[in-house]
Amino acid sequence: MRPSRIRKAGLTELEGAILAAVRRAGSITPYKLRHAFLVSPSMEWSGSAGAVYPAMRRLKGGGLLTAKRSDDGRGTEHYSLTKKGGRALKPWAADMSRVVGAGSDPFRTRVPEWLMLAGGERARLLAKIERAVRARCRALKAEMAKHGRVERAQFALELDLQRARLRWIAAHKRA
Repeated sequence: MRPSRIRKAGLTELEGAILAAVRRAGSITPYKLRHAFLVSPSMEWSGSAGAVYPAMRRLKGGGLLTAKRSDDGRGTEHYSLTKKGGRALKPWAADMSRVVGAGSDPFRTRVPEWLMLAGGERARLLAKIERAVRARCRALKAEMAKHGRVERAQFALELDLQRARLRWIAAHKRA
């Protein structure tokens, strides 16, 4: 079997997210990384949990990750970022078309359906969505206190997104 290759066009979002997480951890097992994706508040990442193992093998095959077997009796591998992996992260992190792209947004995708609902039905649904968004904001604020600087920044960005959603809801409850 020939070694896996990384796309010539650069890293996928999943590959970049994996490399960035490995860099932050210093060394991590595929199981721990997969678990982090599985419990991610982003459904897109939690759905990628099963793709973590093959992506890590691909990144290792491409020389972006290295793995050392532990002597735990199970041969658990601990992955670390290589210099080549660190270099690959730079263009991924600075890919402006992706950075400013809207990406996958389940809220935005559903907006046309909400706007097609009759007035009363739309108002009830928007009230329900508003309660859910407010609950998410409370949960984000609570989580922020438990984490370090990098994670707090990620939670803060999501909190800003949720607040923008609340502004959208407020504007369309009146419409």
